Amino acid sequence: MKVEIVHDSLALIIYEKTSAEVKARMKALSMLQNRYFYYKMNENMVLGQAELSFIHPFLEELNLRAEEHAFINKSQAILDSQERQNRMRKNAIILMGATLIMTPFAIWGWYNASLAKTEAAMAHKKTEEVKKENEVFRKAITKNGKLKIKRLPPESEGGTAQLEIGYASLFIEGQVKDENGQGLSNAQVFFMGAEVRSDPKGFFKFNLVLHPIDLTKKNIILEVKRKGYIPKEQAIKIQPKLKLNIALEKVEE
Repeated sequence: MKVEIVHDSLALIIYEKTSAEVKARMKALSMLQNRYFYYKMNENMVLGQAELSFIHPFLEELNLRAEEHAFINKSQAILDSQERQNRMRKNAIILMGATLIMTPFAIWGWYNASLAKTEAAMAHKKTEEVKKENEVFRKAITKNGKLKIKRLPPESEGGTAQLEIGYASLFIEGQVKDENGQGLSNAQVFFMGAEVRSDPKGFFKFNLVLHPIDLTKKNIILEVKRKGYIPKEQAIKIQPKLKLNIALEKVEE
């Protein structure tokens, strides 16, 4: 017992004396391995811009495997593609405004409105991206509704331990209906950063895994949208299983 205490104390002293650069490199490696673990479960869960920027300075020192390099390259390629699309859309809007025949005042007003709309759309998209990145570590869809993060093999850990994290499962099912009680297909249902669409009869399901922090919240908002109908928000009280019926009203013409 005394030997173990001395060993642990010595390890703590060595870690505290480790340079800030080494600690940052260890954090970058741990972050990459955790995100790559989730990526193997769902290929849409790639790295975000903030994570790539943090990892990039240490790439030459991390001695990564080929599949981890491929994961980083894929994440960067997706971000580059999104940036190009944003620039093309913005340029198209500006070009369209330049070709219209308007009075100077109308041109100025249109340009400001278009620019504000474009910036708002880009800000919304960025917010959604950040939201999805945050949800990676607190939402997962599994067969049994439970998730347990296992230790990674020693060769992939780089000397860092992976923690086992407990999550609480939440199952939601429901139906989106119109004013006459008929099911509405293709309705968008949003809940805690996740999105599903209703089937041809209006039914939808969520099978989520919640972070312990979420369990402290009394109510969480579920939002339903469909073209031609007024969007609706509903406060959801966290329970293991929920069954909902949501009615939407048509937009008056």
